[in-house]
Amino acid sequence: MVEGSTGKMTPKIDNDRNQKGEMVITPGGWRPKSKVHFVDPGHHISGEGDRLKIIHTETGKTIKDLGELKVAEEEGGKLVLRVKPAEKTIGASSSAPITNGWIVNSEWTNRTGSPISYFKTRWIVPPQPATDNNQIVYLFNGIQQTSGGPFILQPVLQWGAEDGGENYWSIANWYVGGQGGTALHGPHVNVSPGEVVEGIMTLTGQTGTKFNYRSSFTGYSTADLTVTNIDELHWANETLECYNFRKFSDYPNTALTAFSDIEIRLRTSATAFTEVQAMINWQADDRVTDNGQHCFIVSNDSPGGKVDLYYRNIT
Repeated sequence: MVEGSTGKMTPKIDNDRNQKGEMVITPGGWRPKSKVHFVDPGHHISGEGDRLKIIHTETGKTIKDLGELKVAEEEGGKLVLRVKPAEKTIGASSSAPITNGWIVNSEWTNRTGSPISYFKTRWIVPPQPATDNNQIVYLFNGIQQTSGGPFILQPVLQWGAEDGGENYWSIANWYVGGQGGTALHGPHVNVSPGEVVEGIMTLTGQTGTKFNYRSSFTGYSTADLTVTNIDELHWANETLECYNFRKFSDYPNTALTAFSDIEIRLRTSATAFTEVQAMINWQADDRVTDNGQHCFIVSNDSPGGKVDLYYRNIT
């Protein structure tokens, strides 16, 4: 945090933290620096013409053309996740935690025929981990498309610095492609343990079969990320994702993070933009359980849903 002109503490914004070194880590795994792109305020991401571009919003000028969007794969009617199964950190001891991927998450696929128009989740920034091994912890709610990537839109809370520098909690909005693919993000903003953060994804428009979305954190509009002309986002999740752990104490120093006040709405009319609450049936996916990690569905309500993601066993 840095002190503002009013004397109050204001968030520090770091726009370049993912641009150091040949490989960088993202909420989607390691990938070449050339595939990780910062989206400045006043710009947005576009998938128009099935090409991924960064656009200057006011003028419509293309700032970067990042190439053709690829078609996502499906297995048995279910989309292939953008990350491979979690694995041990290279060089870690046999007793080290399994990380480097999604650890536990909840998931729900919208098959109603009405697109998700609003997805809100509130959670508290956890205490910092008891040990510091340059690990990365990501906590987020997200929605993923089943074609054109796949890409996931996600407001992300993160512990750790990708460049191995000072570790702290920060928030940023991301639009991330499949394993090894393109990743785009807005500004990082520092936050503190105990602070309440609220990640929201909103459907802002539709043209034919293409959709426009905004990913945001309440109270941090400078960190908003807008994506236009992409395929519909169907698959919702609440997720814990981690990298580079050496000890189980590399997890946040608490039992769990509660994702609460979950609300998902569906748009039932494009013309009047009318909405209804979604009937959610969260499914728990415990991908890694070597420290008792697990996902517990407390409530499927919308609004007012709750999903707990545990870092360890508790009595």
